[in-house]
Amino acid sequence: MAKLQHLIDLGQSIWHENTRPSFLNSKEVQALLAEGVSGLSASYPSLAATILHTSEHDSALRSLLAEGFEPDQILESLLLAETRQAAGLLLPIFERTNGAGGYVSSPINPRWVDVLENTVTEAWVQYASLERPNGMVRVPATHAGIQALDRLIGQGVNVHVTQIYSRSQYRAVADA
Repeated sequence: MAKLQHLIDLGQSIWHENTRPSFLNSKEVQALLAEGVSGLSASYPSLAATILHTSEHDSALRSLLAEGFEPDQILESLLLAETRQAAGLLLPIFERTNGAGGYVSSPINPRWVDVLENTVTEAWVQYASLERPNGMVRVPATHAGIQALDRLIGQGVNVHVTQIYSRSQYRAVADA
């Protein structure tokens, strides 16, 4: 805990990538938040692993399938539900820090990230669907993602940029 607190004292925000329902309802998440974790991140790979290796989503899966949802719609619906629950859990941190912490990041569906208009539209749909002030849309630093940043940030969308693998990408993101 001392090392974690040292990072926090240096101004580093500590995030944890896990929004599984069992985690969000556990004492483990409460302990992490008490130690200073101030953000959570949802992901498609984590959701897929939860679906494949646990029964946590079985009831929701049956319901969504019965309603005629397509596989992509099912994944997006489950991820949205997890992200909303996580955002509710972190809202007190968001409020206590006046928006400096307490965020939950949710990715754009990877199939949309290579075309500018698709990236902007999907980010807006995702952000509006979260219906939480502490929700963030994760946008990869692809060519289209970097072009989308200026628009999204200018329109008030909370954006979490990922997949920055070079100095030139970093500069492009900072400039946007």
